[in-house]
Amino acid sequence: MARDLAKGWARSMGMLERGGVWSEASFESADYASLTASCHPDAGADQLPLVTDWYVWLFFLDDHFDELYMRRGDMAGGRAYLSLLAAIMAGGHGGALMSDDPAERGLADLWPRTAPLMRDDWRQRFRESNQGVLDEHLRELVLYGQSRVPDPISYLDMRREGRGGPWAAELVELALRAPLPAEISRSRPMRALQDAFGDVVRLHNDLTSYRREVEEEGEVSNEVLVVEHFLGCCPEEASDIVRDLLDTRMRRFEDIVASELPVLFADQTVGPSGQATVIGYVQGLRDFMAGNRQWHEQSGRNAATGPAGAPSPSPVLGGPTGLGTSASRLLLGGRADEPAEGATGSPREPAPAPSPVADTRLGLQLEVAAQRALAWARQAGMADPLFGVWDEKDLSGLDFASVRSLRSSAASSQTIAAASEFDLAAAWYLWSRFADDYFSTRYADSRDADGATAFLSRLPQFMPQRGAEPGLKPANPMERGLAELWSYSLSVAAAEWRGGLRASLLDLAEDLRHRIADLVDSRAPLVPGSTEPFHRSWSSFVLDQLGSLRSSPRVQHLRAAPSDIDATAADDIGGLPLRERIARLAARVAGSFDDCGAFRESCDSRVTESTMMLALLRRENCHPGVQHTLERFLADRRRAPSLNPLERRLADISLGTASGQDQANTLLGDFDHFTADRKQVMLRTYLAVLGAEPYPDVDVTGVDYHGHATWVELALCAMKVLNAHGRGRPDLVGEEDRAFLVSRLKEGRREIWEANVGAHLMALLAVHEFAPGDRLIRDGIEAILTVRKPDGGLPFIPDYTVFFGALAGLALATVDADPLLLHRVGDYLTDQQSDNGSWPFTERVRQTDVEGAGAVIEVLRAVDPDRYRAALARGAGYLAGMANDDGGFPTYRRGHPSEVVMTANVVNALASEWTAHAHVLEPAVAFLLDAQQPDGTYERSWSLSQAHAIRRVLHALHRVPEQARPRFNRGIEQAYARAGAYLEQTQNPDGGWGQRADNDSDPISSAHSLSAAAILGTPDWAGRGLTYLLRQQRPDGGFTSIPDQVAPRPIPYNFPGMADMYVLTALGDLRRLGRLPGCTPAAPRHLPTARPAPTMPGADVPLNGPGMSALHAIHPTAGSHHGAGFPA
Repeated sequence: MARDLAKGWARSMGMLERGGVWSEASFESADYASLTASCHPDAGADQLPLVTDWYVWLFFLDDHFDELYMRRGDMAGGRAYLSLLAAIMAGGHGGALMSDDPAERGLADLWPRTAPLMRDDWRQRFRESNQGVLDEHLRELVLYGQSRVPDPISYLDMRREGRGGPWAAELVELALRAPLPAEISRSRPMRALQDAFGDVVRLHNDLTSYRREVEEEGEVSNEVLVVEHFLGCCPEEASDIVRDLLDTRMRRFEDIVASELPVLFADQTVGPSGQATVIGYVQGLRDFMAGNRQWHEQSGRNAATGPAGAPSPSPVLGGPTGLGTSASRLLLGGRADEPAEGATGSPREPAPAPSPVADTRLGLQLEVAAQRALAWARQAGMADPLFGVWDEKDLSGLDFASVRSLRSSAASSQTIAAASEFDLAAAWYLWSRFADDYFSTRYADSRDADGATAFLSRLPQFMPQRGAEPGLKPANPMERGLAELWSYSLSVAAAEWRGGLRASLLDLAEDLRHRIADLVDSRAPLVPGSTEPFHRSWSSFVLDQLGSLRSSPRVQHLRAAPSDIDATAADDIGGLPLRERIARLAARVAGSFDDCGAFRESCDSRVTESTMMLALLRRENCHPGVQHTLERFLADRRRAPSLNPLERRLADISLGTASGQDQANTLLGDFDHFTADRKQVMLRTYLAVLGAEPYPDVDVTGVDYHGHATWVELALCAMKVLNAHGRGRPDLVGEEDRAFLVSRLKEGRREIWEANVGAHLMALLAVHEFAPGDRLIRDGIEAILTVRKPDGGLPFIPDYTVFFGALAGLALATVDADPLLLHRVGDYLTDQQSDNGSWPFTERVRQTDVEGAGAVIEVLRAVDPDRYRAALARGAGYLAGMANDDGGFPTYRRGHPSEVVMTANVVNALASEWTAHAHVLEPAVAFLLDAQQPDGTYERSWSLSQAHAIRRVLHALHRVPEQARPRFNRGIEQAYARAGAYLEQTQNPDGGWGQRADNDSDPISSAHSLSAAAILGTPDWAGRGLTYLLRQQRPDGGFTSIPDQVAPRPIPYNFPGMADMYVLTALGDLRRLGRLPGCTPAAPRHLPTARPAPTMPGADVPLNGPGMSALHAIHPTAGSHHGAGFPA
């Protein structure tokens, strides 16, 4: 009967139409009526059809949305469709019952049948949960379109934000006709219970639907796939990890029921009837979890769709199921007399042995943070036996492996976190573990409720406001640790985060006070001799605490789920003043620096180096697991629409899916750099290594690899050896060539040569030709494996601590960032200066260059020229000595061809001391004026964006002082006019700019264009550009863009925070030159200024042209000078 009713309803809604996503056979195989009966055995007969129809609707929506929008990548259509569904619940789509769309008709039928049965607060909760379900579909569409697999913690966060757990839990209330009291539904224990419930249901679904969702439908939103990609393991290992997580969340569910609900009843003075309602609801959740498992095992929807060879889902959901069995299921997580795993009170909680793959993920920053936290704990007295809690053995044995969730989150953000934030997280974790044991030892074991109350009442005194001293003197390590941690938090964490953390700690203290009172009154169950109710396991503690960390711009990377809903993100921050937008963005950029002032963001994986590693491992016949992971990475990445033709070809060749032959010259596109001929030969040789084409017949005996950048020398020598051996002519290379490779690789042996992964791999491939299996090759492989990314691929370079640190530092200087931070950055950069006065792009590298030197000199002058006078003088001497005879400057070595951007960098760096350096600056300006093309562009150099070179040149010309302008004035005015015309003509209808004319808009290119507009006097098109840029800002303040930088040219690489620093630079330039609406013009103390920029047509009032109306919708005071300046 129930099956017939469900089928009849689905047919009446149009869900079983011929040619649709469902057939009658597939519907009958799924058996949704059985799902309702299994999950709600105590539901009344009058409720079962309604609840079943809700399940039918949800599963249909999932499949229907996949078919219409997900597989087509139709973001705009998907967003509009979900908005229609949301309007139905708000009563704004009355014609939905007449719609041809089955999901619309279904919701239009269900909502009026359901809403009258619910109280106002219950109905509002259910509406929010349905909206969350719709929003989750949009998030999945974004991830699918990007072919991006999230990290495990972000994925769980995304799922929770989707509110599938509360949605199912509210159907439990509907089935039982027993709504929770409003105050109970809003309580922290009930929210935690629903989170645990939702996690169990979602994780179980991901385990059972893996094959259908991942292998058949190509989805990326599955926890098994997420773990598999993050740890680089096989599906079976990932399934085991997900199963362990499911078990943990189930135990957390039962712990809340046993330990926290009795306290909640006492606090809320819930009477017998209310307690009965809650207990019945909890049993309903248990019934749902057990019934859901039973349905998955019997239903044809996900039949045999788990990972191949994976065991069945966890037995933690076992026990009797089905109609009439609810009373027999009391505890599903094991026997009642078995304490939860890990809740023993020992600081050395048992942890599963990490896999070899996971071991390679142990982030250096977190390991350093752990050691710092341990040293701090010793100083705070936590290992002092006097207090009877921990001794040195306990402290040193603290298992930081349990911080895996934190480590996972950091890895997903490509380790962009500042070391201070890792230190903060590690120290808070350690302190919380000590606090658990201290409180249990001192008060819980002795049932000292009065002492506990007095102790807990002191804790707020150790968390004062900024500038205030603690109200009490610490009397023990727990109080001392709290006082010191809070003081540290004041200096490195945002006020929003501190407020949330303080409230959470006070909530925890209040919770503990009630728990011990209940213990004394014997109102809470307790296993004799155990302090379990007073031990919050790491998982529950970190989930609660990191929930508040998410809202902090300074530390959001520790747990934030990605904010990828592109244009809709602007709506979430649309009401923010421009100053707050800049502050959020600046906080993200500042978070890229560690306590030493080093820029610690790492490079994303790239196809080129990943194919090289795969080729080497195949030749050396080693690391089969890594080979498998690399193949998965390449298979995933080749599906990305944004992948350039060269790398797509390399991936296809490596995976054996290539068809036809592309010539190297077509793969390099219209690359017209002076290195093009050399790159063609190197690319053709590498294609031959991969077996895609014959080795190029070139005279390798004439290849002179000396006199280039260090990594170019290594790569050229490797190419020479590979070509000769590949053609069967090893006689074409001499012993000195082989010795050159070996000597260079032996210098670092277990380090990556000059931090260049690609050059190192080319050299290892070459060494394999004459010394296969050599220890030098194995050492090199192990060194490179240490920088493998969570997605399984390899980066171009591991880090960019100096050059990007200088760019990010300069961006922060333009918005008056914290002087202490800027001095740390400046001090670090000064320490990295090489003997020749220049700087390398990162640590551990000998090669220096003009671009890095120019960037560092700019930021040191902006921060404190007096403090860094000596370093600036040496750097200026280096730059002046690099001038070529044509007036321009090369990148690496004097005498190499001059480049436009390098020359502009020198002018920007030395212009503030024009008189001292006029002999090189004036020829440099002449070189820049001669280099401009008639259309206003320049050679792009190390960037893919035409606007990048335009920006750098215009800023250089702007810094020409009055005394030098008569000679150049006409040329400068012409350069301004040409550049302005190009930017105006290439602006897209959405207000942004792409890397080249007719390319889609992206934030980095648009930021470069707006930075140039600041020099041009902000013509009217700049207002539309700023509107576009601000609409791309995510709620966390950051930006997402396509890769902009290239190396080796023209292959792009990406640092996730690159967009943030370039946008902040643009906003800082606009503000510094008085062009930014709502922000008082202000020049940072040391940034050089020059004559006012010429007023372009349409630039009479800064940023008040056509297009500013849209900006006013975002920021009401845009274009006005009545708003407060930034910073406040």
